Amino acid sequence: MDKKGDNNAGLASTILGILSVILSPLVIFGALLGVIGLVFGIIQQRASKNKWSLWGIILSALGIIISLIILFMLISVVHGVQEFAQQCLENPSLPGCEAFAGIQQTAP
Repeated sequence: MDKKGDNNAGLASTILGILSVILSPLVIFGALLGVIGLVFGIIQQRASKNKWSLWGIILSALGIIISLIILFMLISVVHGVQEFAQQCLENPSLPGCEAFAGIQQTAP
């Protein structure tokens, strides 16, 4: 980053930001690439402001946000399934609990 016209960090930030958005359904990869891209974008912004670093920051932040939204959705779905399974174990006659009927019979 010694040269004034050097834009490697900004370009890397943009590429990582794009990959972060694309891989955001794979929560860990999307968030990790987003954080790394955000760091590169901030480094480039401090050295010399340009559009590459700005887009890198925007895309990286977007990838992180999408990853977090997907993570919260996954947690919500898992929690809902756990609640439904618990209700089915307590009352197997509820609609949709046929799949859990075998589990209750084998449980001690």
